[in-house]
Amino acid sequence: MPTHVSKPANSPRGARLAALAISTVISVAILEIFLRYVSAYNGQAYSVNPTRSQYRFYKFDPLLGWANAPLMNGVQARDEFSYEISVNEHAMRQGAVALERSPGSQRIAVLGDSFVWGIGVADAQRVTERLADKLSAVVLNFGVSGYGPIQYVQNIDRILEFDPDLVLVFFCLANDWGDNVLFDRYDYFKPYAVLDEAGGLEIRGYPLPNVDDFGFKDPPTGSVILHLLTTAINRSLARPPQAGLVGYRDGMVYQLAALSAADRAIFDRAVHINELLLRELARKMQSKATPWFLVPAPTKCEYSPTCENDNSIRRDAAVRVLEESAARVGVKVIDTFASLDGSAFWEKDGHWNPEGHDRMASTIAAFLRDAGPP
Repeated sequence: MPTHVSKPANSPRGARLAALAISTVISVAILEIFLRYVSAYNGQAYSVNPTRSQYRFYKFDPLLGWANAPLMNGVQARDEFSYEISVNEHAMRQGAVALERSPGSQRIAVLGDSFVWGIGVADAQRVTERLADKLSAVVLNFGVSGYGPIQYVQNIDRILEFDPDLVLVFFCLANDWGDNVLFDRYDYFKPYAVLDEAGGLEIRGYPLPNVDDFGFKDPPTGSVILHLLTTAINRSLARPPQAGLVGYRDGMVYQLAALSAADRAIFDRAVHINELLLRELARKMQSKATPWFLVPAPTKCEYSPTCENDNSIRRDAAVRVLEESAARVGVKVIDTFASLDGSAFWEKDGHWNPEGHDRMASTIAAFLRDAGPP
């Protein structure tokens, strides 16, 4: 009767399998370390302080999609800058602010996206703080990266509770039209506006999905590789599809002459929706007798050939679209484009550097002095 003989553990085949197992473990460990380093460097959710990502200082908001997280502190650092971030109890990246105004003080509320929030500069260097110094006024910074007019409309009642004398609404030509009409933006979900059957404004998207529910932002404690795999699965299976004015692309405003008829129709609809949102903002301001101005937030794309050629032609066309729309609403646009050039932006990051913030503040301050008291 044949007898089964076990193969020695140190047989050539066993040695090869053991070596392969050890090599696999080492390779996975090296990949894990590498991914942790790359992920931290790129500011993903599992990086710790300092972080490249401003979204680390935000939280899910069921009305707006995301918002500054109250009392959050940390450091934002990128290749060209590093500074401390502190969010106050009112969810503003700013020092302590009282809801009630001080007697005799002028109070200006500023709404905007990452340029107003201040990617690239410390608090004291931002356009809002520089404007406060130049006007000897209290300037309240309500900036949140990625915001556009649709979030301003949804949040303006809370902002007007601070009883400002004046409101400045920054508008980013590069992306604000898209921010109004698309559901999935910047790896988050947000309210989006459409035209109803009667041509009026309708805001959709509620209840807003929380991306943390899908594991997009905060990884499980442990393996980055496991996090990337679960995120990929969630993105393909659990993530809601894009909604809103699907087909709109950022940068359309810079390519108007080259757009097809179909694309131009999409862009024109986005402009019309934005105009309706501005009308709603105007109605809210008028209800409180609060004057306001629209302030274009220039991006590097409007000054640099890194985007396309003929920057001045593209910039002028884009500004004209905004100014024509604002005129129909009845809101004044502060001309800010002449105050900047390529030197006002960080070379790699593309946001305003301290000089850019100061120039913007000087231009706005000069305009407001000429305009007189609100």
